Amino acid sequence: MRKDEFLNEIRDFDIDALRARNRELKMELMKLRFRKSFDTGFKEGWRLSQLRKDIARVQTVINEKLREGDNKRD
Repeated sequence: MRKDEFLNEIRDFDIDALRARNRELKMELMKLRFRKSFDTGFKEGWRLSQLRKDIARVQTVINEKLREGDNKRD
């Protein structure tokens, strides 16, 4: 999935769904790191980088939505 498609998809989520997605991505990253440590023929290094970036994107959208909520209260 391209970066733009991913961002458009997650911007429609609410905060709880974003937090759940963030947990899923972190679990997937942990599993891949574990697999990498035991698999000498590990060929999915690109996926580790992609997951780290996706986690950062989700966290950015969460922070944007939280800031929006703070501005609406004022």
